[in-house]
Amino acid sequence: MTKEELLKELDRMRDKMIRSINSDYDNLRMKLTGEENVPAPIHLDNPHKFIGRKPVKLYIGSEEYSVSKWSEVAYFLLCKLNTERYNEIRGISDKLSGKKRTILGSSGDGMDRALKVDEDLFFESHFGTEMMLTLLLKICKYVDFDSNTILVSVINR
Repeated sequence: MTKEELLKELDRMRDKMIRSINSDYDNLRMKLTGEENVPAPIHLDNPHKFIGRKPVKLYIGSEEYSVSKWSEVAYFLLCKLNTERYNEIRGISDKLSGKKRTILGSSGDGMDRALKVDEDLFFESHFGTEMMLTLLLKICKYVDFDSNTILVSVINR
């Protein structure tokens, strides 16, 4: 491993630790102050408005999930799509790609940060908030899932 690669890995590890500490702190603070402080949920129709914000709750239809990271939002949403739109999501798997990486695939090969949804379904989760949400909305559209049923409660970081 070159010095440059080692420094990049070190920076990535530092960022991951900071996010983990912040997430644990926020979760503990929410437990101590009570769930009534969860902000009102917002539709995902404009992913840009979520930049710099942190998810705390995900609502898909009548189901509610406690989340602390955007990758958890992606995981729960894709699990829901995998359950309700199994054939459709398998139909676009390995066909949805970016410039250099597979976005949704049957394996994590070629992905920078593969999020395992099922044994044979992986999502590239190495994106910023806006891009990740844009891709998730695109997937919902491709599998004919009503994205208006998806709401997220967020807090400022």
